[in-house]
Parts: sequence; C-alpha cells; structure tokens
Amino acid sequence: MNDTDIEICYLSASDTLKKYKEKKLSPVEVLSAVIKRIETVNPKINAFNYLDFDKSIELAKESEKKFSNNNDVLPLEGLPLAIKDEVNIKGQPNRNGCLLLKNNIAQKTDIDVETIVNSGAILHGRTTNPEFSLTSFCHSKLNGVTRNPWNLDMTPGGSSGGSAAALASGCAMMTTGSDIGGSIRIPAGTTAQRPTVPAVGMIRYNTTTSKFEGYDGNWIVLTGVYDLDADTYITAELTPGANDNTIRFYSNGNLIANITETEFNVAKINVDSIQIDGNTISTTTANTDLNLTPNGTGGVQIDNFNISGSTINNTSSGATSVLDPGTGFFKIQGTDAFIVPAGTGAQRHSSPVLGMTRWNTTDGRLEIYDGTVWDTVAGSSGAVSQTDAQNIALELVLSLG
Repeated sequence: MNDTDIEICYLSASDTLKKYKEKKLSPVEVLSAVIKRIETVNPKINAFNYLDFDKSIELAKESEKKFSNNNDVLPLEGLPLAIKDEVNIKGQPNRNGCLLLKNNIAQKTDIDVETIVNSGAILHGRTTNPEFSLTSFCHSKLNGVTRNPWNLDMTPGGSSGGSAAALASGCAMMTTGSDIGGSIRIPAGTTAQRPTVPAVGMIRYNTTTSKFEGYDGNWIVLTGVYDLDADTYITAELTPGANDNTIRFYSNGNLIANITETEFNVAKINVDSIQIDGNTISTTTANTDLNLTPNGTGGVQIDNFNISGSTINNTSSGATSVLDPGTGFFKIQGTDAFIVPAGTGAQRHSSPVLGMTRWNTTDGRLEIYDGTVWDTVAGSSGAVSQTDAQNIALELVLSLG
C-alpha cells in the first residue's frame, strides 16, 4: 500500500462523506484502499472471520453513481462498515465465536443492522469476538486469537475486540460493537493507544487522561460531537486553553447558543408555539392567546405581583401597588370607564374619549367627558364644587347683613 491509501483508510466517516460530496474521493476508491489494508494487516491481527469483497464492491459502484448524479444519497452512503459477529445478517454466517455454530447461517437480518445498511453503509466484513461475547479478551476455538494492531503480543480486549482492531488498523470506516460490562470500553482503551507512527485523522481513547483524542499532526483532545456533514456540532471548551465549563452549540460554523451551570444563552428560541426573543415572549401563531398556567393552586409570579385566578396580589408586604400609564390611560374593558392621572387643564389627556373621568385639581371636582365637553359627575348645571359652596356661603352672609 502507498501512503495515499493509508491516509484514506484513516479518514473519519464525516471527512470521507465530505470528500465524496466534493468529488475528491469515490466509494470505490475508499473501499479498494480498505480491502488492500485488510489483505495486508488481517493475517497479522485476525480481526475478521468473514469477508464479502465482491458484493461490497458492487454496492460501492452503486453509491459512486449516486454521488456522481447527486441522486438519493443516504446519510452513511458509501462508508465501509464491519459488523461484529454476534448479530443476524440474512444469508451470512452468524457464529458468535462458538465452534458449535460454525455452520450456522442467519435466516433474517436484525433490525439494528438493517437500519445501518439502509442508511447507505457498505457491509464488507464480520469482525471477531470471543464465544458469545462473554469475556474481556478476544480469542476462541472458532476464530483463534485476535491481536492488538499496535502490539501483536497484546490483546485488543473484548468482547468487541475484532471491531476495535479493525477500526484501529484502518480496515473499516465504521464498526459495530456491544457493551454490557466493558465490551466496547475495554477495546477502546487498549487499541486506541498512541501508535509509533500515527496517521492524520486517527482517534484513540487515552486511558491515562480518560479522554478521546484525535491526531492532526499532534494529539488533541476531542471536545465536541459532530453530525456527519460537520455543519452542526456541540463542543465543550472549544477555544484552545479555555477552561470556562461552557458547552457551545454551533450551526454552519457559527455559535448559536451556550450553556453554563447557571445560564442557557441563546438569541432566540422556539418551543412549540412560543417564541422567546430577547426580553419578549410571544406566540408564533397569529391571533392566539399566550397562556401562563400555574400547576394546582399556585399563581403566576411577575416581580412582586402574583396572578392567581381572577386575583392580582402584591406579594411585597406594605408596598404600594402603582399602575402608571405614562402619557396614556387605562381602559377597563367592558364598562366604558377610563382612568387618567388627576390634573389641571394642562395635564388633561390630549384625546379624551367618552366616559373618561378625571379629578379637576383647579376646581376641586370630579368630571366626566361626555364626548364633547368635560361635565361634573352630576351634570354641568347640577354640581357644586367646594369653591362654589364657599362663594355661595359668603354671598349668603353678605346678603343677610
């Protein structure tokens, strides 16, 4: 194998899909490199107990046509996949590492495998496991000994040792495993150790630091979770050297939200039909109510006010409740009654409406607007203000001498 083939074999699944879409690689090229790699290393590590190169090459050609025509490309389209030998794939051996089952052929395909294959992945081989996947190493009378790619005298661990060894040695883009007591975690720790000559794109689990690492010329801690096209991802402490305990969410390479212990920070969020944008909560459907409904006998608390049923209470003991309309006025809907701040003529509302009331501080009387003029509450000719009463009394005293 040449260096280019090895680099292809150690590409991540997401990088491989990206190169497919960019027409820089094809599924046939990738699978061919993987097959060469298997033919080179599998005799040494014994990671596979079944291979189906003929069918997988045909599937790779079909995937290549899809990418060429940009037609019906599936999420895992064209990625070489190795399946642990513990599940059923119709027409293939399913021996589960047991010598007694060496001639067993599956009559159906398990749903988990079917889901992966229906997503476009190309199954090219089955990986070894100990008998019934019940040990933490990977050898059996049926398969023999599976070895660690980085040290052939060592085990890759188990029970998913064949899958781990295949992945670590560049013999698949993806492999499956299962875990009850460490059957994925143990192989991840033993096969992903620092190799003597790492390749760009290699991933390992560092058992000293208990962190996943990737190789880009140097081993770096992998701090994020990416989707397959790498446009959307979640990271923790993405900035090199940062240690701010922040989880960050990115879309199309842009930061859209972050979470700390005390805050979820996002510019805008939609939950069902409710939108929160800055300091505004609104419904996303026009002409619908925004319902804030407490559970049981509780109320809705806004600052010092509690709204429960038809009652609004000030929860701050001894505090004055103030409703301030500014330059406007409050309308009590349904009664045609209005309240505006008391004031002199200069403070009167500029556009009074029928039924509006006010306290005239100049004349010392309550007035109501009849749609044309301000009348006293008893009518323009029937009301007597305090000033009027004082004048009448004075006139009466003078007239009586």
